[in-house]
Amino acid sequence: MFPAYALRQRNSQQNTKPRFKAIALAEIGGGHASFDTTAKIWLNKLAIDSNVTIDYISDTKKINKEFLKQYQLLLSSTPLQYHYSNPLLI
Repeated sequence: MFPAYALRQRNSQQNTKPRFKAIALAEIGGGHASFDTTAKIWLNKLAIDSNVTIDYISDTKKINKEFLKQYQLLLSSTPLQYHYSNPLLI
């Protein structure tokens, strides 16, 4: 399962700044939970191999314009307008 707080996947082999930062929205429970768990394994490997930082969250309440400024990519396994009530994600 994805934790309810953000986790940071850093490339421990390189001391360079990550190429970009991504935020991944993950379900805890629900129809996509097993997909999200599997996707996290793949995304963590991709982050290491590609020198990318990926943060994982499951609660969209803290997302605002200031929060989103730190990310260049937003990932979600479900259409945003169907499962998240935050108007910034629709």
